[in-house]
Amino acid sequence: MEEDLRKMSSANLVDTDEQHKREKRAMINADANDKASILRKLTECIDPLDQSKHPPSLVNIVTGTIAPNKSSTV
Repeated sequence: MEEDLRKMSSANLVDTDEQHKREKRAMINADANDKASILRKLTECIDPLDQSKHPPSLVNIVTGTIAPNKSSTV
């Protein structure tokens, strides 16, 4: 299966009217950009399952924003 994927990705792709829109070069490139964007975002996030990397206070796992310590509760 991996070999088939390599052949497909290295093939000389020519857009035709017979192709589904997801098979055209523009969509393939857009999908690759989306995947790269998701990968970048995931590498910036704090791993919620790795407690050794967690700060001692509350933190947003996506942005990394750490909540201020407050002595009183509402």
